[in-house]
Amino acid sequence: MRAVAERAGVNERTVYRHFANERALRDAVMQQFEEEAGVDLSHMALGDIADVAARVLRFVSAYPIEPRPPLDATLAATNERRHDALLAAVAGDATRWSPADREVAAAMFDALWAVDNYERLVGEWGLDAEQAIRGMTWVIELVAEAVRDGRRPPRNPGTTARA
Repeated sequence: MRAVAERAGVNERTVYRHFANERALRDAVMQQFEEEAGVDLSHMALGDIADVAARVLRFVSAYPIEPRPPLDATLAATNERRHDALLAAVAGDATRWSPADREVAAAMFDALWAVDNYERLVGEWGLDAEQAIRGMTWVIELVAEAVRDGRRPPRNPGTTARA
């Protein structure tokens, strides 16, 4: 609360007059972010998920991303091998795609099998290990099928693109 008050140029007591505690302040900030992003999670339907995700990600993209600390040499080399292998795997079935589209598809595979996503599924969603693995590999197969069928990453959320 002190940091918020300093940043706003007001007394800490002023912040407490508007927000009873840190949780109330965070709730208000998140509500404001959702409103600014044009997101209403309370009425989201299956057909809305891609659009809502695009709105959230476009909103987040307006804020700078802190650079990640450099990895040690072993992890950096592993990441580079995975990156190159994923690009080569996609390129084998997406020969008519632009390099940018191939890179997006390869990056999606990298994101889909990320260990932190697995940990989120198990820790936050309460899935057991096999459920998390089954879900992640299911989505990976859907993306692989799209690549094989020539369905490039769409230019606009909620659409499909052919090679």
